[in-house]
Amino acid sequence: IEGVAPTTLGVLPVGSGNDFAWGMGMDKGLDDAMNRLRRGHTRTIDVGYIETDTAPSRYFLNIVGAGFDADVNVEAHKIKRLRGFLIYLVAVLKTLFVHYRTPQVTIRYDDEVLTFPLFMVLVANGPRLGGGFLAAPQASQDDGILDLCIAHDIGRFEALPLIPKIMKGTHMSHPKVTMARGKHIVIESPDGFASEADGEMVGYKIHQMTIGIIPQRLRVIS
Repeated sequence: IEGVAPTTLGVLPVGSGNDFAWGMGMDKGLDDAMNRLRRGHTRTIDVGYIETDTAPSRYFLNIVGAGFDADVNVEAHKIKRLRGFLIYLVAVLKTLFVHYRTPQVTIRYDDEVLTFPLFMVLVANGPRLGGGFLAAPQASQDDGILDLCIAHDIGRFEALPLIPKIMKGTHMSHPKVTMARGKHIVIESPDGFASEADGEMVGYKIHQMTIGIIPQRLRVIS
């Protein structure tokens, strides 16, 4: 994005989850979104960036997920006959009971270092993912910082009641969930982990990932 002329992004909520549009307040249907585009009111938001040991660097607008979230994303892309939240619900159940894994990871953010078996790490510029999972309720796209939702040491039967809490945004007080904020996050794993950003796979066996934030970088019609 450095050196590129300013560009204004318009958003239509016609995807499978529409989580970025929801976070921007464009959740009232296609007609409302079209009216907003015609009015042309803009908001300047932050842009996140990702660097890994397995793929070129890239940007994201909403949420980066590592672990369970990314494994769910793999399964969601295999489902062709459903749309919206149902895709992710079916993918969650399949991942939980068929492809469940918890690689060992170390996470560094600002001055903190955590090492544990990973269930899921979400690094959020926006509040919602998966068509309805309110993973980072306090996240804002224009506050210059990333919100972290770190779920650790969780077995599949512990995960089952946690998932509805994430949907409602009531997971933040769970004893195995850490909520934090940071501008520079590093995730490392000798086992390797899968990761996705804004619903697109970043990698399937990443050993090191760096995530950061570029404040006030992109104009979006809102």
